[in-house]
Amino acid sequence: MTESPKGEEPEVVSLVLATLFSGVQPDPWPDPHPLAVRTALEWQQVGTHAVFAELHGTTHGLPRGRLAELIGRIASTGEQLGLSWTCEQDMRRWLAPDAQERDSWAVPARALAEITGYYAISAGHGVANVTLRSLLVQPEAAAVINQDKDLKRAKGFDPFSTVPAAWVPLNEKVATVLLNAAAGRGAAQEMAELVVALTRDARWVALTNRRHVDFHRWRPQSVSGGVATSNPWESTDTGSYSLTMYGRSQHEPPNTSELIAEASDGLEALAECMERWLDVWPSAIRDLGVPLFKDEEA
Repeated sequence: MTESPKGEEPEVVSLVLATLFSGVQPDPWPDPHPLAVRTALEWQQVGTHAVFAELHGTTHGLPRGRLAELIGRIASTGEQLGLSWTCEQDMRRWLAPDAQERDSWAVPARALAEITGYYAISAGHGVANVTLRSLLVQPEAAAVINQDKDLKRAKGFDPFSTVPAAWVPLNEKVATVLLNAAAGRGAAQEMAELVVALTRDARWVALTNRRHVDFHRWRPQSVSGGVATSNPWESTDTGSYSLTMYGRSQHEPPNTSELIAEASDGLEALAECMERWLDVWPSAIRDLGVPLFKDEEA
């Protein structure tokens, strides 16, 4: 929280919820707080430096709004991480034996696993975008980014741009461009290496691959009587095809417990990356020529 004028309620600058549901008694808060919760709060609290950072940026000749946008996107990414953790808690409550007594438990549990992944992946995109915008403060690094044939469509990444291409996805291709831009630039290179490592983390790859199927292709139905996602025609040895009529659907729904584990693992990979990223970022932005924060080692 931040200080407010006398008599007014303090402003909330960071928040992580125990549950998204009204009337549900959440579990007691773990003590100490899990890594994802601590990291989500810390990223959100960076937002308190937005105005200070913007003033500092003008003294370094940065475009108006460059650092306000960067700081704001960091805080926003922290909220997305926190929402992913909250969804994960609601998701995992379906693993309780009394919850699984309901025949339909797998449907809401799976939906919450997907939403856990949705917020995690959106936060992952945030990590890519704040890394890119950190690198933009250094002219040579910015030149590497703006010369990329795909990123040229962003038209220079003007602060608060509404050009869709100015907001990049997190993938290995984008991460490689960021690493090339950060190469040889001290802690900035370490910052970019964290982004590359996340795109290659098996836990993260599994989560994003699941989303590619469920959101963009054919999400398998959760019920046993659903339509199978495989072609019902089978080839024979003679080169002809046969279609068999079964008495029951041949569809096999995804294993909900495995989906829950996959979502939790992907969130864990993201939280680990974001914790290290925020540890490195003050030194990275300093090595890029804009010392926003005091060097504690100086």
